Amino acid sequence: MTPTLTDDQISQLYRYVANQGVSYYDVQVELVDHIATEIERQIEQNPEELTEHIFDKILTKFRYYDFEGLENRKKQVQRQYRRFFWRSFTSFLLYPK
Repeated sequence: MTPTLTDDQISQLYRYVANQGVSYYDVQVELVDHIATEIERQIEQNPEELTEHIFDKILTKFRYYDFEGLENRKKQVQRQYRRFFWRSFTSFLLYPK
């Protein structure tokens, strides 16, 4: 039987992701899904280990690797959209060829 997380544990993961500075809901859902999958996999592999210990271990792992580049990626996407907007705007204002 595959272990599943409770609603309370899922809510805890959403709070954790929001506290890490992820404000977009769709990104939060994806991150919580990845974290929950990893926690469930660890619980299945080590059923004798405490769930709280697995939670702490996995959240520590995600803290160091997954949240570092989110702010840089956000800035890159904003620059890309700004560039696209100005290209579209200037091509609209230019005389037709």
